[in-house]
Amino acid sequence: NFGVRVIENNCEGFMTTNDPGTLFESVKQAKILALAQNTPDLSMELPYPQQVSPVEGLYDNAFDDIYLNDILNLASGCMELKKSEFGKVNIDSGSFSFYKGFKHISSSKNISLSEMEAAISAGYMGMAVDGDDIGSFDHDGCQSRNLTDFRKLLGINYSEFLNRCMGCLGSRTIEGFKG
Repeated sequence: NFGVRVIENNCEGFMTTNDPGTLFESVKQAKILALAQNTPDLSMELPYPQQVSPVEGLYDNAFDDIYLNDILNLASGCMELKKSEFGKVNIDSGSFSFYKGFKHISSSKNISLSEMEAAISAGYMGMAVDGDDIGSFDHDGCQSRNLTDFRKLLGINYSEFLNRCMGCLGSRTIEGFKG
């Protein structure tokens, strides 16, 4: 997905395209939209180049070598842990998501900056069931921009989630609160 923002005469025009072949046409269309604006915003001015420090930790090079099978193995590992140690927990839903992106900004005032970013996340929802004893739903998840950290965090977070589900078994009705 390409987003093109044009600022002309303190007015903004914006276009998106999914086709790199139409990128130049999108720039022209964004400029037409900017010129069509009749409400200039004086703060909408392109800055001049200045020294910028890159934001650290947005991209882990280990993500260059991650494939669908790696993510499926993480999910399978979660299900194996549930099956072997938490058989009473029913997983209602779960998801793993991986994002990798590249951003570039350039301007007619000689600015040109780029950055890569990536993140991986997991989410899960479920409850423990032991015959007629049904615990309440719980859900949790974790996310990281570092693959090694994510693997560690997932192991801790998912185990805590399963333990919380089990902790909901044996719940009793209590007297209601008025106030």
